[in-house]
Amino acid sequence: MKEKVLEKLRRPRLWGAAAAVLVLTALLAAAIYHFGADDGRIRPGTAVEGTDVGGLPPEEALRRLEAELLPQYQSMQILFCDGDTLIASLTWEEAGAAPDLEAAVEAAYARDRVSGDGWLSRLRRVWDRLFGREETEGTVPVTVCREVLESALPPLPQSAWYDKEAGQVVEGHVGVSVDLDALEAALGAVAPGKDLRFQVTVEQPDITADRLREVLFRDALGACTTTVGGSSVRQNNVRLSAAAINGTVLNPGETFDYNAVVGERTEAKGYGAAPAYVNGETVSDIGGGICQTSSTLYLAALRSNLAITERVNHRYVSSYIPLGMDATVSWGGPEFRFRNDTGYPLRIDAAMEGDQLTITLYGTDLDEGRVEMTYEVLSTVPYTTEYRETDALAPGETQVARSGYTGYTVQTYRNVYDAEGTLLLSAPEARSVYQSRSEIVLVGREKEAAEPPAEESPEAQQPPEDMETEGDGNTPAMSPDPEFTDDPLPLRDMEAMEG
Repeated sequence: MKEKVLEKLRRPRLWGAAAAVLVLTALLAAAIYHFGADDGRIRPGTAVEGTDVGGLPPEEALRRLEAELLPQYQSMQILFCDGDTLIASLTWEEAGAAPDLEAAVEAAYARDRVSGDGWLSRLRRVWDRLFGREETEGTVPVTVCREVLESALPPLPQSAWYDKEAGQVVEGHVGVSVDLDALEAALGAVAPGKDLRFQVTVEQPDITADRLREVLFRDALGACTTTVGGSSVRQNNVRLSAAAINGTVLNPGETFDYNAVVGERTEAKGYGAAPAYVNGETVSDIGGGICQTSSTLYLAALRSNLAITERVNHRYVSSYIPLGMDATVSWGGPEFRFRNDTGYPLRIDAAMEGDQLTITLYGTDLDEGRVEMTYEVLSTVPYTTEYRETDALAPGETQVARSGYTGYTVQTYRNVYDAEGTLLLSAPEARSVYQSRSEIVLVGREKEAAEPPAEESPEAQQPPEDMETEGDGNTPAMSPDPEFTDDPLPLRDMEAMEG
């Protein structure tokens, strides 16, 4: 009986204890859920370069870094040293370097961050906030503007150079060589408030003023001579264009631009109208013939072993230059350009004596080698002959009204020899495709004896469109083609030619 009474007394107590446990569990769960929520702060125990940012929201952490770290970076210098000798110094701002504090805060906020909003994530946050965690140290990344850095660095060594306007040699100066990749890495590793001592290499100029004066324009690197045919107007055009390029100096690395140097060919400059080819037809054009100057210069540049950057061959073969050795030009294009890659100044000498145009490139030849140009005819396209009857000639009489040109596909080669005559290199230079042009032959029309000769109409008496006339206009004359021969250029060893 007594045991039953005690059992009845225990039951309310057990239920009460159970209820208390449930209440405490609920309260604990609510506390964990509430205090474990993500408050958008950096985890406790986090520092950046010694500055504590734990428990701070990112915005406040950034303000703290700007207040404590930024002044340290702004006072830092980059000291360029050759051993123990200070060569130059730059502030971080002058070098285009800056600490990326925003990136440092973002990294601190994301480091070991508990993501999600579940029970386990909230429980871990509560644990960290109650008992703390092991401290972590972050660094500040550094951004570097390469363009600003390169412009601010101590100068590179400058060799003596030729002042074209003053016409004299200017002394160079010593300089330093800087490993930019290593410098950027060192900037990213230096501690705030510490100057960076960075080792550089002091270099002397490659060429001194005395040495440059000694070898300036000393050697004839390459030359070419061509015979200038055609009318006196055409010869004068060639003479004027040669005078325009005469004396031009190119410092190392500079590019010669034929059209830019010669300029537009105008009557005001003394150029006259001479036959030239436009779209395959012979026309009278101001400055006709100046392609002989550009072609002569092209072969001289090849023989000087210079880098050709732009060149276009003529439509048809030229008589004054070997196959594949011509360079056509026109105002507005085509262009002819080459670069002085010799390492020394280069001068163009161009002169015309009588009907001989000679262009020589003077510079400095340390190797004492030579270049020979050869060519290979890959294919030919024979020209055809077109016969046209005319009453301007006696019956059966013939006259060539327009010369025919054979078409060629030509590959040129640049052959480089050393001073002893040993072939060092034979490389393809350029492929030129010349078109064929039909020959036009006039034939005197046979007259019928039974009928009196009919008077020709004025239209019938006109020569073909591609012919020029002389005198009263009834006698056809062969169209002058000063750029070309009447017969296709014979195959020959072009190095045996004078130019």
